[in-house]
Amino acid sequence: MTLIHQHSPTSARSEAAEQKVCFKGVEKIYPSMDQKRSDTLALDALDLDLAPGEIVSIIGPTGCGKSTALNILAGFEQASKGSVSVDGQAICGPGSDRGVVFQQAALFPWMTVYE
Repeated sequence: MTLIHQHSPTSARSEAAEQKVCFKGVEKIYPSMDQKRSDTLALDALDLDLAPGEIVSIIGPTGCGKSTALNILAGFEQASKGSVSVDGQAICGPGSDRGVVFQQAALFPWMTVYE
């Protein structure tokens, strides 16, 4: 997984910059349902601090942990280890302070926008 940061010109980052989103030592392990296979490590010690106004792109091949990190941030999944916070508040589940736009339209695909 590769993270690309672009700092907003109006919010120059300093050592004391306020953190908007903070991943600290986040690990996610999906247990195997088959005793013959090992567990899947999806994220390993992810550390990431984002300041207000930063623009971030997460890019990488299938299976590198992009969606897992976003699902943990959204509150849809829990980290196996570490913590994720927004505005200093730990993420314990979905919340009205965060939104998700899914890649595929899943609601009423047969209807038009007007309908």
